[in-house]
Amino acid sequence: MRRRLQRAEMAKKWREWVPRLVEAAREVLGDDVEVYVFGSAAEGRLTAASDVDVLVVVESPPQDFFELERIKEEVETRAGLPRRHPFEIHLVGRGEAEFYLRGLRVTAVRVA
Repeated sequence: MRRRLQRAEMAKKWREWVPRLVEAAREVLGDDVEVYVFGSAAEGRLTAASDVDVLVVVESPPQDFFELERIKEEVETRAGLPRRHPFEIHLVGRGEAEFYLRGLRVTAVRVA
């Protein structure tokens, strides 16, 4: 129960956590990244069970699933996120970003 409350509090304060994620993404992937928050957080519709969807866009992401997961985990660690957190990182290339930003028809806020 306590972890769920902590997770919900973090989601509610996503604007305080996202700059840490941006900085960590730049440390891991370089300065040429774009970062967006999309979905319920960007639309102001968060609930206690919501994830905060973070889209990290790079020129050419690794194609290997395990390498993608390793990079996402490194970003989370460098950002100081606890083991259980509400942030769902989507690491994609520029072409795939179009699907998220236009194809899904969700609100997205560019944060970096």
